[in-house]
Amino acid sequence: MKLLVTRQHEPHERRVPMTPAVVKKLVAEGFVVLVEANAGTLAHQDNEAYEQVGAQLIATAQTMDMWAGKV
Repeated sequence: MKLLVTRQHEPHERRVPMTPAVVKKLVAEGFVVLVEANAGTLAHQDNEAYEQVGAQLIATAQTMDMWAGKV
């Protein structure tokens, strides 16, 4: 199963839906976790932290395509 983690788009919103610690647990359980690039930046969670625990980074354009059902 694939899970998508997107960045917040509301002004001044700093939360991220999933931290690298949670991603690590989900990847260990067999999930594929896709994280929108820079999703955690405002929450002090950089792209490398997500990659190090097994997440796959995707571009914002890919995220929008996924939401639209194009992928």
